[in-house]
Amino acid sequence: MNYSRNFGSSFPQKPIAPGNHKDVDAAVSSLVTQYNQYMQNGNIAAASKLYLDNKDLLSLYIIDTSYINFLEEELYNTGLFALLSQDTIVSETQPGENQDVGGYWLQDY
Repeated sequence: MNYSRNFGSSFPQKPIAPGNHKDVDAAVSSLVTQYNQYMQNGNIAAASKLYLDNKDLLSLYIIDTSYINFLEEELYNTGLFALLSQDTIVSETQPGENQDVGGYWLQDY
């Protein structure tokens, strides 16, 4: 199993930085409403242009999935790290050759 690198994760070499994203407020509500109307009407090109034209303002708000995808990837990589770090195995059958050196096997009674 390899760490996922599709959305910018560099876990475990670099920890995730604390976010500074905001909920939609009066400063951007009209832009977000217009963006959502474009998306609902299937006008993705206009939504993308609106976002790119206002990226400096809108980048502080989560209105697309790029940051969510990044967070999900970080969670996946953290879970993978935890699984690979386990050194205790509880199983009815004795582990094979792939058990980590120094690990423990506890037979279920």
